[in-house]
Amino acid sequence: MPNFADPRPRAPASVGSRWRWALDHLVKAARGTWYPTIVFLATRAALLLLGYLTLGKFAVSPSIRPFPRNLLFDGFFRWDSDWYAHIADQGYIAPAAIIPGQQRNTAFFPLYPLCVRVAKVVVGNTWIAGLLVANLAFLAAVIILHRLVRDRLGEATARRAVVLLCVSPFSIFFAAMYSESLFLALALGAFYAGDKRRWFWASVLAALAGATRVTGCLLLVGLFVLYLEQSQFRWRSIRADILYLLLGMSGPLAFCGFLWARYGNTFEFYRAQYVSGWAKEAPITAAFAEIVAAMKPTAAAAGSASSLTFVQIGSIGFVTGAVIWGMFRKKLPLSYAIWSFLMTASVLAKWTSAGRYLSVVFPVYAAAAALGEREALYYLIVALSGVLAAHQQILFGSPDVFVDG
Repeated sequence: MPNFADPRPRAPASVGSRWRWALDHLVKAARGTWYPTIVFLATRAALLLLGYLTLGKFAVSPSIRPFPRNLLFDGFFRWDSDWYAHIADQGYIAPAAIIPGQQRNTAFFPLYPLCVRVAKVVVGNTWIAGLLVANLAFLAAVIILHRLVRDRLGEATARRAVVLLCVSPFSIFFAAMYSESLFLALALGAFYAGDKRRWFWASVLAALAGATRVTGCLLLVGLFVLYLEQSQFRWRSIRADILYLLLGMSGPLAFCGFLWARYGNTFEFYRAQYVSGWAKEAPITAAFAEIVAAMKPTAAAAGSASSLTFVQIGSIGFVTGAVIWGMFRKKLPLSYAIWSFLMTASVLAKWTSAGRYLSVVFPVYAAAAALGEREALYYLIVALSGVLAAHQQILFGSPDVFVDG
């Protein structure tokens, strides 16, 4: 079981010693970032190349093509990218413009497009700003994952976790103009701060995650259990700093307050999701029935189940299995496992996008990296993930054959 002794280093008393102490820690931090940074750059370069080849090979006719003549970058702007760009440029839709039953941008939480709007001031283009924010956030996430896993499971496991994250089947969404990378960075930061007993910052990061996606609220459950773990579940060991966790609700509550003030509906973000084109999906049991039907000999040639159905359901199964294994082998603390299970449960109603939503469940990369202590198994996981990541990249860049909620 992980050691929950207070990990915070003590700064020296004298001013000169403080400067040397700070410089030493800065140098150590820089040394610890080279490996995740190299993996990040290598895998992003691979995605750029694959995107370029995809757009050059397949006929593409999406409505969202901000850079149709730039095949390196054009494939990273599809689907929700347009909604985020619209919010960043023009803000949320006017109340009078809402038409019941039609899609609108109130379905999307505000932090990512707000960051894009700020970045646009520097780069001058909304689309480039969106790509910049997403990839810088993902680089931060990769570095934090490396440190978090290294502190718990060692350097070798941390490096494997970084590779598994960067080649994960839905890693295209960490490179594209989507909010997944920002949410992942904030979730990792919240748990990392919690591990270091920095509960104020853990709560602030959780609040920001809650302003990025509604599932950010679930972080509070995981952080609360982490706090209890560090207190060894002794109620007398609980201190006043547990109240910081209440700050974690401020992000989603602020957005709900904005929606109530502007539209008169606190849950407008939820109502906006169940409209034409985003309607409620078939129950997940339909996916299992589709897979069972596809496994029948007579159905193989007919293609009864799409590859995406297998990938989405497989994602749910892999995340659940890896986290259970990590928990029982004492590679993951209970708090990480509970948060992972809550995140998995949250995608069951929208299972056709399960892989994308579950790509931010970082404990699965730590568990799979620990499982990868068997070298052959690790390389097998990396190879399969890489093939699936290439598959998703092609489908994302060619949306005529891609279905995503």
